Amino acid sequence: MAGQYTVTLTVTDPEDADNTDTTSAIITVGSGQQTTPVLVVNPSTVRVGDAVSFDASNSIPADGQTLTSYTFDFGDGTTETRRVADFGADAARTSHVYAAAGDYTPSVTVSDSAQASRTATASLKVRPTSGGGNPPTTPPTGGGSDDAPAPPPPPAAAGGSGALGSGLLLALGLLGLRRRRG
Repeated sequence: MAGQYTVTLTVTDPEDADNTDTTSAIITVGSGQQTTPVLVVNPSTVRVGDAVSFDASNSIPADGQTLTSYTFDFGDGTTETRRVADFGADAARTSHVYAAAGDYTPSVTVSDSAQASRTATASLKVRPTSGGGNPPTTPPTGGGSDDAPAPPPPPAAAGGSGALGSGLLLALGLLGLRRRRG
């Protein structure tokens, strides 16, 4: 649940119950899941002129929102925006053909009904065409993001975003708790 919480930790020496140390921290928990983009590029290694599939259908909208558009940046100076109102579920998928060999960093920017947007990136290698043979099979890549983790963890069982646990660990690490010796 969103809000500010005071978290208190008491550490007790198992050999001396009177030897304890207590600290508290205020943790702020956000309103829940943010829009989280996920991008899968398949295959992740191709030859010039071969089609590459881009799939952002595993992206997750923020709590209470819907996804409204996907802007694919293919990393070669070409972009394509696909609105859900125009393409339905197919807005999350497209393909592209690269005209030049090289290493590319394609991305997708996912926008939601609150006008929030987040971007995920992937890696792609385009090899020159050669006389025969197929490119080596390489598994799909993606799911990474420049401003969000991916793929996202499932929501906490109690309906929270899991931020309280992460915040507690961070607070404890920053406070540098140590055991007092009696």
